[in-house]
Amino acid sequence: MSNFLKNTNISNKFGFKLNQNDLDDDCINFDLNTSLDCTMYSKLGFHKQFYFKTKFFNKPRFYFNGLWGEILRGYPNKQIQNYMEEISKNSGKIKGYEQEFYHSSKRFLKRNINMITNENKNKNDYELSMLLFLRSIGIYHYGKASIESFLSNIYQIPPLADPEIKKLNMSFNEMRFHDLIAYIYVRFAHDLIYIPFDSKRKINEASIKKAEILNKLIPPYKIKSDYNPNFFIDNIRKFPLPSSKIVPNPQNYIQKIFKSDKFILTISKIYNISIYELAREYSEKKKYFPFSFANTLLSIVKILDYISLNRNKLSNSK
Repeated sequence: MSNFLKNTNISNKFGFKLNQNDLDDDCINFDLNTSLDCTMYSKLGFHKQFYFKTKFFNKPRFYFNGLWGEILRGYPNKQIQNYMEEISKNSGKIKGYEQEFYHSSKRFLKRNINMITNENKNKNDYELSMLLFLRSIGIYHYGKASIESFLSNIYQIPPLADPEIKKLNMSFNEMRFHDLIAYIYVRFAHDLIYIPFDSKRKINEASIKKAEILNKLIPPYKIKSDYNPNFFIDNIRKFPLPSSKIVPNPQNYIQKIFKSDKFILTISKIYNISIYELAREYSEKKKYFPFSFANTLLSIVKILDYISLNRNKLSNSK
């Protein structure tokens, strides 16, 4: 908060101190397997970039953030077939394998589009494109990242995930997003609306009035009567976790697997070995998430292992 707003007005009003790290000491260190499981089971096959959780916080933490912002931009704004074509072409940019990945992506998207179409027969092509976009970016991308955080007792709270925001139809370019910011403050943190920023900037008064009206037209969800206040994962529930004295580095373990002879042999049976070489070259040249492509290959191998294992279990149970 202090880095973004440089603002002590909020902390003074609500009686808390900024830049306190006391909570970091009240945690349990994951062992390597638990840290890997948190990421693998929640994000494997859907994310190329892994943020491994290495701690479980004994007291729940709540992060307010700007996730889901992509759903407000209005794209893809294309007919469903055109949108499918665009995604398929973008997936086939690995030199020498353009057609192979293009056709593979197209087959996968067709199955998903057929499923969405059957469930939403009253939607037009543009609405179907948006549904496909929301399911991929919204549910799978941000949803699975939120699950990963939940497993370490961190609760992601993104106001932009509110589905009612899509109904507002407001002009988000007007006055540098004043309308959107005002709406979020009024809806989720009304007491903050008139607290000044250190920079002496403030939300436009006209936007605040508009947000007040919109919030009355579309009131926030009411908490269901069966809401359980003890839902949080904490020591009261005695969450069974193995504890480690040393905080592990799961990425080192992933790198070791990726470079192993066994993994290279497995990949060579699925793809041409040049696919592995491209991922290896990427990992050696890139500084930002260098193992993004390696994680993708790892996902494919691990998922195939799951399929094979379950197939054998089913066969043996007959």
